Amino acid sequence: MNVSVNNSTSFNNSLTNPQGLHCVDTSFSKAAVIAKVFFLSVILAVSFVGNILIIFVVYKNHTLRRTINFFIVNIAVSDLILPTLLLPREIVETVRLDKAWSIHGVTGQIACKLIYFLSDVSPTVSILSLIFMTIDRFLAVVFPLRVTLMNSKRRYCLIALTWIISAGFFSPYFYAMNVSKREDGRNYCMLLWSRDISTHISIHKAFSAAISILFLVIPFSTLTVLYSIILIKTRTTPELIRTKTCEKARLRQKQTAKRVTLMAFVIVLIFGLCWGPYNILLFLLIFVWNWKRPSFCHWPTFLFAVQFLCYSNAAINPCVYFIFIKNFRRGLMKQLTSKKSRLKQQLRIQNLQSESPLLTSMGTTAKNTNISSAETCI
Repeated sequence: MNVSVNNSTSFNNSLTNPQGLHCVDTSFSKAAVIAKVFFLSVILAVSFVGNILIIFVVYKNHTLRRTINFFIVNIAVSDLILPTLLLPREIVETVRLDKAWSIHGVTGQIACKLIYFLSDVSPTVSILSLIFMTIDRFLAVVFPLRVTLMNSKRRYCLIALTWIISAGFFSPYFYAMNVSKREDGRNYCMLLWSRDISTHISIHKAFSAAISILFLVIPFSTLTVLYSIILIKTRTTPELIRTKTCEKARLRQKQTAKRVTLMAFVIVLIFGLCWGPYNILLFLLIFVWNWKRPSFCHWPTFLFAVQFLCYSNAAINPCVYFIFIKNFRRGLMKQLTSKKSRLKQQLRIQNLQSESPLLTSMGTTAKNTNISSAETCI
C-alpha cells in the first residue's frame, strides 16, 4: 500500500501544466523541507511513544487483558513498524531531496525487500485487527449471552492470523522488490514484476486490484454492515447486558459497552479517513492515469499531504485509546505514580546508606568517650 506511488513516480522541481504554462514547484524549498521534516518527526515521536505506552500499560495491568485490548495491542505493534523503519527513511530522503537508495550490496537488497514488505504488512494487520475487533463488539452487543465465543484460544489464533495472512499476501515483494539502476545511473529500491514493462504493468494492476478488493472493499463493507447492526441493536434494545447485579452496576456495564463500541467505531473511521485518500489516489494513478504523473505544479506537495495522512494514523490511534478507555489512563497513571514512589524510596534508602557511616562513627566516638571517662573515674 506504500510501495506503488513511491517507486513509480519521478520527482522533478519544475512541471508544465496542461495549458502549457511553466511553473516552479516550491515543495523542495528550504522552508518546505524544514516543515516536512518537523511534521514527520512529530508523527515519529508520537507514534513511537504512544504505541509503546499502549503495549506497556496492557502488559503491566492484568485487568486490561481483555479480547478487544489484545487486538488494540496487535494494532499498536503493527503501527510501531512506521516509526522504526519507514519514517526514518522518509525523513532522510526528505532532507537529502533524493529518493536514491543509499544502502549498497547484499545489505541494501535485504533492507529494500524487508522495509517495503513490512510497511505494507503493517496497515493490512491493522485492517484485519479492526475486523476482528468489530466482530468482538458485534458478539458483545448482539449476542451478549455468548461472550465465551471469543475465548483466549480463538483470540490468539485470530491475532496470529492477521500476521500470517498479511505476510503471505505480500511475500511476493521478496521477489519483486530489488535495488536497480535507473537512467541517471543511481540505485533505487523499485517494485519490478517483470523486465517487460507491459507485463510489469498488467501484473501490478492485478496485484493492486486484489489489494483493493481483499483489504479495502470487502473489509469496509463488512465493517459497515456490522456497525449498522450494532447501531440498530443499541437503539431497539434498552438493556444490552442482562445481569442480576444491582441497577448501578448494570448501568455502568451498559455505558462501558457503549463507550468501547464507540471507540472501535472511531478507530475504524479514522483509519478510513487516513488511508482512504491515498488508496483513491493509488487507484487513479494505476487504472486511470496509467502511471502518468498528473501535470500540475504542486503534485509533490499533494502527494506528501496524502502520505502524511497515512502516517498520522499510527500517532492518532494511541490518543484515541487513552481518550475513550478510562482504564488505560488509570493504568498509565498507576504505573507512573508507582515508579515515582519507587524512585523516592530508592533515594531515601541511598540517603540513609550515605548517612550510616557518619552515624556509625559518631556512635563509636561516643562509645570511646564513655570508656575514657569511665577509665578516668577509675
